[in-house]
Amino acid sequence: MNRPPRPEINTFHACASQHAEWLREEIEELLDARFLAYEKATVDEAEIAHLRNEIETREDVISHYRTLGLLP
Repeated sequence: MNRPPRPEINTFHACASQHAEWLREEIEELLDARFLAYEKATVDEAEIAHLRNEIETREDVISHYRTLGLLP
């Protein structure tokens, strides 16, 4: 059985860079949402904790890409 040719590493770098950019955009949106949650008259701690968790998850993915050498 013949294996398909291995994709170029540059393809992985490009994909990781694009994904990291999307994650950074999502992080900005989540930070805005968290800021708005703090401005409410009654702060919803569960909502803020959820937003913080979502931000950390995306930051972890970006950090993992850096660890793999796919991002500077």
